[in-house]
Amino acid sequence: MTIFSRFVGYSVLGTSAFAIDLGLIYIFYEVIGLAYTLSVPLAFLMATSLHYGAARALVFHDTTRPIGSGYFLFIGIMVTNALIITGLVYALVEYGGMDLYIARIGVAGIIGLVSFYVNARYNFKVPMG
Repeated sequence: MTIFSRFVGYSVLGTSAFAIDLGLIYIFYEVIGLAYTLSVPLAFLMATSLHYGAARALVFHDTTRPIGSGYFLFIGIMVTNALIITGLVYALVEYGGMDLYIARIGVAGIIGLVSFYVNARYNFKVPMG
């Protein structure tokens, strides 16, 4: 697979996972009543766990990294991303006056690009050329 086709596949799966993420934020924040600073990282970690399985099977199927260590590394990357996302969303909502969902959508693109690179290069260890 070329890096472009991997990126397209990862992006399609990531968009699906992001839709789940937003749905979970809505459930946690609006329905259950959790604070958004808890709803955002919780939803992100749940949605990206689904994304990992799909991306491993469909986009990075040729990885040589075992699933256990790969998922462990993935969770480390995603916990870091969850902290960054939550911090950025908090800043945009509290200091920028932005709507929670608009802030989360705005942050998603940046994190998605960084996540693709880090996962392709370091987690799944696939050729980048």
